[in-house]
Amino acid sequence: MKDTARLTTSLLAFILMGSALLVRPPAASAVPGKLTDDAYTIGGSSTNTGIQGVLHVIDAGASTQKTFIQFDLSSMSALPSPLTSADVDKASLTLFVDAVGAAGSIDLREVTSAWNESTVNGMPEPTTVASTVPSFMVTTSRKFVVIDVTDLVKAWRMRTVLQEKMADFQSRYDVIVTPNFMSVAPSIHGDLNQSLPYADPVGAVGNSCGLPSIALPSGFGKAGMPVGFQIMGAPFEESTLLGLGELYQSRTRFHRERPPIQA
Repeated sequence: MKDTARLTTSLLAFILMGSALLVRPPAASAVPGKLTDDAYTIGGSSTNTGIQGVLHVIDAGASTQKTFIQFDLSSMSALPSPLTSADVDKASLTLFVDAVGAAGSIDLREVTSAWNESTVNGMPEPTTVASTVPSFMVTTSRKFVVIDVTDLVKAWRMRTVLQEKMADFQSRYDVIVTPNFMSVAPSIHGDLNQSLPYADPVGAVGNSCGLPSIALPSGFGKAGMPVGFQIMGAPFEESTLLGLGELYQSRTRFHRERPPIQA
């Protein structure tokens, strides 16, 4: 499939032509990305499409079909080593529209969990987060579309470095335990931006690296407002977190308590 992959959709369709990075130093040059995996998923279906010669992007409610494309930049000898986000001046993704069922737009999102084309399916789909890449419109077929993905690639590289550091940390420690907030839970009537005016570095790391976590109650603080803590684990260690949560709640009663309700 790869460089001649057909993407067919009722909204829009395209053939993936390539991705390129303009990097520095020692000398700026454009380096083509290495496409390693591409497939589409069908919402709620365990069907794997990795061996098919087409990629679908179809907005169909619960059965929406999404395309996943993966590049490997680490094995490209022309890139600086180690590659940092500062080395990337510009990154672009070039697509060719093969057929359009109806004019529409498509969103590009960053995938935050591991996947490969031989096993990926819609039960569940790989996790994603919103990116800074704006949606792009496709109205006609048989044309190239060039998308600026510089910010997305820079963020990917920063996240990769962070994932490597967290993998080293988690090779020595099973979980990270931290408070949910640095205060009691805010009032439902308050402004969250004012009630929680501080950064959440642990949550940011978890979101960036795709790490699972579980929040558990631990009692009540000022004015009877609840407090809690979270346990964060390594990728795909949800069973460990659920086991710890079950053990904790078997020895405490905080999850059965209710705050006082005032009329």
